[in-house]
Order: sequence, then structure tokens, then C-alpha cells
Amino acid sequence: MPTCGTCFGAGKVSCSACGGTGRKSRFTGGGEVEINSCLVCYGSGQMRCDLCGGTGQVGFGGREPGVKIPPLAIGQLTCPECRAIALRGGFKAWQIVIAILFFPIGLLALFAARKPNKCPECGHTWRG
Repeated sequence: MPTCGTCFGAGKVSCSACGGTGRKSRFTGGGEVEINSCLVCYGSGQMRCDLCGGTGQVGFGGREPGVKIPPLAIGQLTCPECRAIALRGGFKAWQIVIAILFFPIGLLALFAARKPNKCPECGHTWRG
């Protein structure tokens, strides 16, 4: 398998928040400088490589070069088959219309039949 071009096989990269030093400095109200451990890398100065997922190799547990990995946000799903970020199933147009017109009882239409979740990477479809 090819070696990751970002971390060169190490699986770790320098922390972007502290520049790899593991320490962050800030000015206090009295004009003094306070130095603390970096809260992003917990003082290590290194972070897991996002391109290869910390494996040091692309193609196994990581992404191919050039594929940007979006940050995982609240409400996003991961595919149970390939672990890629998947699309959450939505509601059909008729369900939304019924929910609005007959609120609050119309909300039951939203629970009737939700579209299944679908993975854009492997095409796997599931409910839940």
C-alpha cells in the first residue's frame, strides 16, 4: 500500500493550533505571558493525520490522496459498511405538507415512512 503523502508514513502531523510545540501562550490582563499546554493536542505537539487516519498508509483505513475529509458534525452518520460519512434519510414532500397543514396531529405523517439512509461511497442503504 502507498505511504501517506501528508505524514510520510508516521501517522501523525504537527498540531496546527500550537505549531507542534505542545504549548500555547496568552497574554494575561496584567501584561504578563502565561504558557499552558495546548488543549488541541494535549501538549504532545502532534495530532493524528486526517488523510490516512493515523495508519501511515492510504488505501487501508484512510482516504486516497486528494479526497478532503469533512469534519464530522452533529447529526451526520457514518456508514456501517465502509465508515464513510453518509447521508441521513429525509422526509417525502407529502409528509411535510401534511405535517404543516394538520399541525400538531400532522406530525404523525413524519413518522409514517422516512427515506432510508444512504452512503454516497459504497451505495449501502439502511434504516435507523
